[in-house]
Amino acid sequence: METPQHIEALLFVQGTAMSYAELGKILELPEAEIRKEAQKLSEELEGRGITLVRTDTTLALTTAPEASSLVQKFQTENESESLGQAALETLAIVLYKSPITRSEIEYIRGVTASTSIRTLLMRGLITRATHPTDKRSFVYMPTTELLAHLGVTSVTDLPQYNEFMRELSALEETFKEQETHE
Repeated sequence: METPQHIEALLFVQGTAMSYAELGKILELPEAEIRKEAQKLSEELEGRGITLVRTDTTLALTTAPEASSLVQKFQTENESESLGQAALETLAIVLYKSPITRSEIEYIRGVTASTSIRTLLMRGLITRATHPTDKRSFVYMPTTELLAHLGVTSVTDLPQYNEFMRELSALEETFKEQETHE
């Protein structure tokens, strides 16, 4: 795999813009080389469904402008549907336990959460950030727009937050005790 494909893979996994410096550090290449390879990637993506957006300091993968009406139609149709039970459960977990990893969400729910997470991300209800201690993974948090829509300024303002957190801590402690006895 060549450097342009490495850049594409990293931008895809990140899901947001990355700086030339950050990409250079990961790929162990000088920033000038990243810029040169980004130009190659941009050319390779011409006429495709995604494009490379470049600023003075960052790169990001986005949908191609030519696909904007199709993407907008898709998003409008998806947003008009109500959230399913799985997405609502995932949203509640993110609200009360954020920042939280996908594997932690899946542990709590007992099933895979990829589809629910994707739906919540697309609707702008949650956001993801690089895990502070493991740069290879992400943590999920509610967006400020979601909190504003719920009429709270912080997750601690959610209904019965303190009571819920006490009960959750007690339940987690019980699970830890059970796991150590097995």
